[in-house]
Amino acid sequence: MSDLLAEKFGVQNVGSLERVASVALGSFLLWRGIKKPSLWSITAAVAGTGLVLRGATGHCSVCEAMGIDTSDGMPVAAKSGKSISPSAPEIVSAQTIGKSAGELYELWRSPEGLRQIMAHFADVTPLEGPTVTHWKVKGSGPLPVEWDSELTVEQPGQELGWASKPGTMLPNEGSVYFSPAPADRGTEVRVRFRFEPPLGAAGMAISKALGFVPKAIASESLRRFKALAETGEIPTVAGNVSGRGVSDALGVSHAQ
Repeated sequence: MSDLLAEKFGVQNVGSLERVASVALGSFLLWRGIKKPSLWSITAAVAGTGLVLRGATGHCSVCEAMGIDTSDGMPVAAKSGKSISPSAPEIVSAQTIGKSAGELYELWRSPEGLRQIMAHFADVTPLEGPTVTHWKVKGSGPLPVEWDSELTVEQPGQELGWASKPGTMLPNEGSVYFSPAPADRGTEVRVRFRFEPPLGAAGMAISKALGFVPKAIASESLRRFKALAETGEIPTVAGNVSGRGVSDALGVSHAQ
């Protein structure tokens, strides 16, 4: 069977994890095309068909032309022993918040605080103790995008760092830094995100077209964090996809 596929479609040059990602993303695009017919949907459905074929056959003509072969079953990022490659795009956003660094660190560090901060983007639930969480991206269609993330850096009052566990469809990592703001105005909070969509630049373009914009995710996370820290709740604004009514209340004590 493999010889017949190779003869018809070309020799396999795509790894198993990348094939799964291709089928998942392609199926999602096909689903969107069927659900919401439009010029964009038809274009997306055509691209989705190509991705499904890429995943099903394990052959990519673009990779072949570029001399890329990941058919040993390991994505490029995994070959380096990391869950995300060094070339993944980085997004940085900053905000000054009128609370101490210690308070802000504890709020972001708490499972309920993190759930509220990221509610516009993903459902975040704790797993193995306080250091591992499960993320499920909202609005990702019939094939949900989800992963497990683990804390990698814990410096109380200064920095928190996290990274997705290897094997996820959407490798990512991030960190949040806390430093004194000038003129005793509170704390400057700086968030850094790195996401690596499947299929490289093509996957990034498709993700943006479907509304997955890392810069917007980072800035909205900080907006929500500031509101939660300073007022105890997150007012809903136009365009907020959390669907939580008038506001998101923390529902837990800030005191540690």
